[in-house]
Amino acid sequence: MLRHLTSYTRLLKSLTNVDIPVDTGDFRLIDRKVCDVMDSMTSIKEKNRYIRGLVSWVGFKQIGVEYVRDPRFAGETKYTLKKMLKLAMDGITSFSYAPLKLPLYIGIFLTAASVIYFIVELILRIVGIKISIVNTVIAVNILLSSINFVVLGAFGEYIGRIYDEVRDRPLYIITKKVGFDDEDGKTR
Repeated sequence: MLRHLTSYTRLLKSLTNVDIPVDTGDFRLIDRKVCDVMDSMTSIKEKNRYIRGLVSWVGFKQIGVEYVRDPRFAGETKYTLKKMLKLAMDGITSFSYAPLKLPLYIGIFLTAASVIYFIVELILRIVGIKISIVNTVIAVNILLSSINFVVLGAFGEYIGRIYDEVRDRPLYIITKKVGFDDEDGKTR
């Protein structure tokens, strides 16, 4: 039951452009190339590494092997809800900027709604229908709040770009070199 409550991989897949497999565990068989790339990434300064995402991010082909897992033979899981939520947050914050962009979208929506309200109110006043001043004050407050959301969203864009630079992930992963000398001095 607890696992179903914290099944965040589908949400993560919809929030990111990295093809992270859904409903998978951390146990996997990986090729030596993938292992070498992951090993070379030890210089990356990330403290909270989301391995499921990093294995997908390096870009090698993946194939899932489905199986039916037997119920736990003895004992209970030591992976608490708190640990599962931290894992979900690590995945979402490592591979998605959607939470940082959300205030921008909220701000744009609220700004548009406020402007539409003001236009409708102006038309109603021209036609002669009286509108309560309370509604106008609320709309002004919503408009001012929406400006705060837009500014927060702009800050989120900058923070996401700063985060990219600080993580220091490589821009490219080279799988094969052709025409260069290797460690033995032989040209490939």
